[in-house]
Amino acid sequence: MRPNALLRQCLLAASDDGQTLALELLSPFGAVRQEYGYTYLPGTAPIMLVAHTDTVRTASDLLCDPRKNVIWSPTGLGADDRAGVYAIVTLLRRGLRPHVLLTDGEESGGWGAQCAADDLLCPADVRCLVQMDRRGQRDAVYYSCVSEAMRRYARRKGWRHAVGTFSDIATLMPAWGVAGVNVSTGYMGEHTQGETLRLDWLQASIARVENMVRNPPRQRIPYEPALGVMTSRQRFDFGCEAPDDYAELYAQLLDADEERDALRAWSRWRDDLDEDDIG
Repeated sequence: MRPNALLRQCLLAASDDGQTLALELLSPFGAVRQEYGYTYLPGTAPIMLVAHTDTVRTASDLLCDPRKNVIWSPTGLGADDRAGVYAIVTLLRRGLRPHVLLTDGEESGGWGAQCAADDLLCPADVRCLVQMDRRGQRDAVYYSCVSEAMRRYARRKGWRHAVGTFSDIATLMPAWGVAGVNVSTGYMGEHTQGETLRLDWLQASIARVENMVRNPPRQRIPYEPALGVMTSRQRFDFGCEAPDDYAELYAQLLDADEERDALRAWSRWRDDLDEDDIG
């Protein structure tokens, strides 16, 4: 398995050209709204697919091991999240018409998603958000949303629960009041020079998301926030300072194994903050 022309186009475009790329890729499928920080394509299927166009690294060339279905680049791949962009456009080319939101600035605090949350009203027919911006093969991350209906729906489509720290839906879900999930798109080692993309994992993820678009939830799944969890806007407004008992409150909602993962994720997030951010 080798990268096709669309995947090469997505991976080789510079990070700063992400929204230009978004406009070019989405325009053939309908009237696109592009504003500062995001590009939105209305759809008819009652699911919104989300990905971000900015990257930490830009591929200079694509190297491939077709026996292992792996690609990489000497300068880092940028599959986080150009693989998600590729996946969504692939589904559009198959004739599916979900709502699509491609954001900028996810890697620098999620400011593009915040712009979209402030500017756009979530379409009334959207029943859930599906972001394609997660490492690995079958992960499903819900962030501050604890909706069992959302988790049950994702499980039935082949995804397995995992814990993550942030992506755009962490901002969009509480702003719009609709549940969502961030799912794997096959990359590993994101943000590093050694980032790789498993093409077979990516194609399997596209197939699972296609099943979700063709078989959406029967009704909108409301966003249900975890106790004590601050939204990304609240963290921004309060200088990224979260309550001291955040980890304890969040862990109460998870089983023992998930609690350990959640606490580790929280510790990593705190460790990554500058002392000036914490206050």
